[in-house]
Amino acid sequence: GSDSGEVPAIVARDLLFSYKRTVALQYVNFAVAPRSIHGFVGPNGAGKTTLVKILLGICYKTGGHAKILGQRVPSVASRRRLGFLPEDLTFPGYMTGRGAMKAFGRIMRVKNLETEIPRLLKIVGMADSAHRKIKKYSKGMRRRIGLAITLLNDPDVLLLDEPTEGLDPMGRRYIKDLLLYLKEQGKTVFLNSHVLSEIETVCDRVAILKDGELVREGTLDEIRGVGSHYRMVLSAQNEEMYRALKYVVQDLSREDHEITFQVEGEADLDKAVDTIRKHDVGIRELVKMRDTLEEAFLKTVGGN
Repeated sequence: GSDSGEVPAIVARDLLFSYKRTVALQYVNFAVAPRSIHGFVGPNGAGKTTLVKILLGICYKTGGHAKILGQRVPSVASRRRLGFLPEDLTFPGYMTGRGAMKAFGRIMRVKNLETEIPRLLKIVGMADSAHRKIKKYSKGMRRRIGLAITLLNDPDVLLLDEPTEGLDPMGRRYIKDLLLYLKEQGKTVFLNSHVLSEIETVCDRVAILKDGELVREGTLDEIRGVGSHYRMVLSAQNEEMYRALKYVVQDLSREDHEITFQVEGEADLDKAVDTIRKHDVGIRELVKMRDTLEEAFLKTVGGN
């Protein structure tokens, strides 16, 4: 964790970006721990791409600052440790997978291409198809060659734009496994997506962006509010009981004989049950609820 005094892989402080009269990012703050997978989610137009462009040094921020592995953005030093995979990386169709890697590798002045290309093709599971023309590849295969190219300069931090967008379930599965493998290899992955279910299974932390503002940030469990949400079906409605319960639980709401609420911990749940029983109301059903990330996201972004 942060207590080891490790430099965060990415840090943003009060990042501001506006053009003409539009504010694309307003005072965005976050830190990404090294060797973690950090998801950035939000509807299209929320500012995710702008943020990536600032980290890449393509867009210049209006205010605040960002650092990559302790190096100010933009700088040659910050770029050197970065790998970027755009959503729509396109290659000439006549090229083979290996040919594309070679071409990009030369542009990137990668030293040991002869050994690096086969090694990376193996990592992304494309060793057997590398000699085929890219126009014959599926979207998932193209994405994997794209990832292999992104890894050519052995970056410590990977910025991935919608890495699983438009892939079939097998392709998505493969990319997810690949991201977890890269994390094990010590890389930091920063990915943005508007499809939550995609990143739910791989991310250590998620940040939700809405209209240029960072509205929530935390572990999946924190964002989902795990373990604190309950639904109860009661034998009767009782106003006095309902009023008393408000002092014990949070977010209490009801519909007919059904109530939902949140509690800090088990002790508060016991208190809630005691309060209900004290008013001679029976509990017919008690269910622990979990928000999926999707629901938490919709609640957050829906603005309600």
